[in-house]
Amino acid sequence: MDNVQGEKDVMKKGLGIFVLLMAVAVGSQAQETKSVFDARQKSQHTRIRQGWTEGDLTRGERARLRAEQRHIRRAKGMARAEGSVTRMERMRLHRAQQRASRDIFRQRHDMQSRMH
Repeated sequence: MDNVQGEKDVMKKGLGIFVLLMAVAVGSQAQETKSVFDARQKSQHTRIRQGWTEGDLTRGERARLRAEQRHIRRAKGMARAEGSVTRMERMRLHRAQQRASRDIFRQRHDMQSRMH
């Protein structure tokens, strides 16, 4: 009888360790997603700033691009306020960032400049 109880205790400990490891893995995935998102936002902000200082962006273009970044940042905040960011919300934010990146490129290379 003691042997059966010992096996049950080992199984409970094993299950507890497994659950703990899964929780750590999920937490690190969420942190990684956050840091990738934040790094991309920072990179896009830098590209907008460079476009402005190099004269590639007009005042209106810069304002629109900054508003787009602000919209993405607010959407992320709203998604996080509800609890965890779902897979669909992550996909939506990723698409918004892709669109913003494309917009930055197009505006910086559209032959308009404030240095006329």
